[in-house]
Amino acid sequence: MIKAVAATRECKDLDKSAADLTDAAGQRNGLVSRLAQTPVDKLPNSGDLTAQLTTAWKSSASADSHYAAWAHQAGDKKVCVKGHARPTKDSVAGDRDSAAATDAKKRAADLWNPIARKYGLTTHDWTQL
Repeated sequence: MIKAVAATRECKDLDKSAADLTDAAGQRNGLVSRLAQTPVDKLPNSGDLTAQLTTAWKSSASADSHYAAWAHQAGDKKVCVKGHARPTKDSVAGDRDSAAATDAKKRAADLWNPIARKYGLTTHDWTQL
C-alpha cells in the first residue's frame, strides 16, 4: 500500500492506486473477521493480543479506504497541482489511521513474539502485520 499512497502523492496511476487500496481495505477487514473466529484464549495475553491486532487491521483498513478516496479526489486538477496531490480530509484521516495502525502493530508484535519463541512459532516484525 505504500506504493499506492506514494503514487497518489505524485498524482500517478490514480485509478490503480484507488483500486489497490480498496482491495487492501477489504483484505484487512477479512483478517479482522478471521481473527474473531480463531480460538486464542489459551495464549498468554490473548485479550490484549487480539485487541491490538483488531485495532491494527481496522485502522489499516480505514486508512486504506481514506487513501483510496484521496486517490479518486486527486483526479481533480484542484487536488493534483504540478504533479503533487494536495492534502484533503481523506488524506489527513488516512495519515491518522495509519499512525494508529502502526502503534497497534508494534504492540501486537511485542505481545506475539515471546509467545512464538516459547512455542517454536514464527515471529513477526510489526511491518509484517
